Amino acid sequence: MAGLLQGLLVETAWGVDAELKQARRLFVAGKYGEVIQVLGKLAEADSISGDMHRLLGHAYLKLEKHTQAREAFVDAVSKGYWASDVFGSLAYIDNLENRELNVMVSLELASVLDPGNSNYLLVLADQAVAVRRFQFAHAVYSQLSRSHPEVAGIHLKVGDLYLKENDYRRAMLSFQNAFHLGHQTNLNIRNIAELQVRVGDYQEAIRWYEKLMSTENEAPHEILLRQAQLWFKLGDLDAARQGALDALEEKGGGQSSAAHLLLGHVALQEDKLELAVFHWEKALGDPAFNGNIGVMVGRYYLSQGRYEKAIPYLRIATQVNRPGAGDLRDLIGGFLGTNDIESAVSALKRYVENYGLDEYAQDLARQVLLVEAGHAEAAGSP
Repeated sequence: MAGLLQGLLVETAWGVDAELKQARRLFVAGKYGEVIQVLGKLAEADSISGDMHRLLGHAYLKLEKHTQAREAFVDAVSKGYWASDVFGSLAYIDNLENRELNVMVSLELASVLDPGNSNYLLVLADQAVAVRRFQFAHAVYSQLSRSHPEVAGIHLKVGDLYLKENDYRRAMLSFQNAFHLGHQTNLNIRNIAELQVRVGDYQEAIRWYEKLMSTENEAPHEILLRQAQLWFKLGDLDAARQGALDALEEKGGGQSSAAHLLLGHVALQEDKLELAVFHWEKALGDPAFNGNIGVMVGRYYLSQGRYEKAIPYLRIATQVNRPGAGDLRDLIGGFLGTNDIESAVSALKRYVENYGLDEYAQDLARQVLLVEAGHAEAAGSP
């Protein structure tokens, strides 16, 4: 940004004094400290013009003495020397010192003085986005688009801005414009595909993922799986199942928890509960899926009366700070089914702590007492 905002020193009238000529030669030679010595004396005597202050400011800026550089550039402006590189440099310094409004004013003036330099407007728009002046940023991007309709990068920036505003459809159209102007990166294609999902056009999203498949070879199983998930959303169970199986095959056979999760949902839609549980148990290898799948698998085994099989899965679902009320009730039921009174009481206490002594808790407490009474009776019988 420094190179852009500082600009290049152009051939101008630097004066006829020997000191000024010497200062200019020193600057070109990179001897910025000596430039400051020469022009500093003239500045103290207030005998240098605006363009001389400009040279002094650039010398300070080269040495990263930002406070002195800013003062010199302000003196240049106050003496009527308005140049794009002066305002660009002021914007650069003010940006370092978090003076956002000053940055925008200076960049706007720089762009007016040098309308052919689109970089000033690009930085101005970025700054407007940074301070959340989105409407102003849109106006700047619109001006840039009119003057440079062929630049894909402008459309990308507009797309990013629309994303910040949660306007997914316009963001998608902007990214598509960038794509058709040559910005055909994997990231842009993926963004377009996912934005198609956001706006509910799953079929079109699948088509964009097909484009991605033709350009990206690093993780084809992820693309196949994403397409399968979208086929499932469209209700095409055959395509969803085949896509998930293809993803598993690409992955190396049975190692994708997300693919098994999807296959489980497909099986459930087809009323194949045992097959669904088979896939969900495989998916439990991924901690991200443990909670929800644990509930489904645990409840399946609970319904079959296979309590010892159900309990480990129900435990997974309740290993959170505030487990669901239904999950805790199922876990207590599993403990009662195995006559594990101690664990049932512990889980019941946790339920009451989170949800109070409601009708479910009272009913479960009565069941615990009945099981305890049954144990006592069994222990006392001859």
